[in-house]
Amino acid sequence: MSNIDLHIHTSASDGTDTPEQLVVNSSKLDLRIISITDHNTISAYHQLSGSDALKNFPGRIIPGVEFCVTFGSLMIEVLGYGFDPDKMQKFISNRFNKEEMEKKEKEFFLIIKDKLLERGFKMDPDLKYTPPFATEAFEKELWKYPENLKRFSEELVKYPEMLYRYMNDPGSELYVFDSYFPPCREVVAAIQDAGGLAFLAHPCTYLVDNHCRLVEDILFDSGLDGLEIFYSLHTPEQIKSLLKIAGQHDLYVSGGSDYHGANKPHIELGSGLGNLSVPEKLIEKWVVKI
Repeated sequence: MSNIDLHIHTSASDGTDTPEQLVVNSSKLDLRIISITDHNTISAYHQLSGSDALKNFPGRIIPGVEFCVTFGSLMIEVLGYGFDPDKMQKFISNRFNKEEMEKKEKEFFLIIKDKLLERGFKMDPDLKYTPPFATEAFEKELWKYPENLKRFSEELVKYPEMLYRYMNDPGSELYVFDSYFPPCREVVAAIQDAGGLAFLAHPCTYLVDNHCRLVEDILFDSGLDGLEIFYSLHTPEQIKSLLKIAGQHDLYVSGGSDYHGANKPHIELGSGLGNLSVPEKLIEKWVVKI
């Protein structure tokens, strides 16, 4: 198990642990460097302000966030670390307004539901939207029926949380929507303008034929500072390839579990799928600068 986890979600977005519970549990696991990286919000840090959990945490908590962004026809994620919270909040309030996002996600939910029913997928016709994302309810519902599973890839059967990737892939039978999120370059610039560093989240989880080419294209377009390389779903070969790219482009390296609590019960805080190990020597290269 690693003592560093820089990719963690709480109930402030789509995790189940409250921010305070998360910090307490991190202390129990002897994690020394953590970052709460909720989707499109930093409200967990507002909730933690002045809390006993924060005061008693023996390690370091790096301000973090995971933004949903668009790159071409893909929806991808960018992690921001070490930013000024006030500057970052201004950007979030403007471009990731909670009320507007919820309205759009509810609209997407109805579109997805209608199209899946039209395509013959088995589900409860009275299925209701589950915040914060349109796909949340389908991740649980579609897997209840064996006839649906026969139409899924082996990876999707194993990891339901990958559903939104397949719904964002124009080549997939499940493709039903385009991303409405801001372009990658805009979000990267906003993180950097707030004094933070921008990392491409889990580069090898996107449904493309050539992940290295995708990384190169995003680097050229958006000016990222680093890559999230140490991630449970990355194979040793993928980690090796990503480290090579990071070395070639003088990029920083990050890593984390992508912990969501009970919403992803197979992923553990600090250890991911059991194989997470984030090298402190590599992390220190940029952590000391923020």
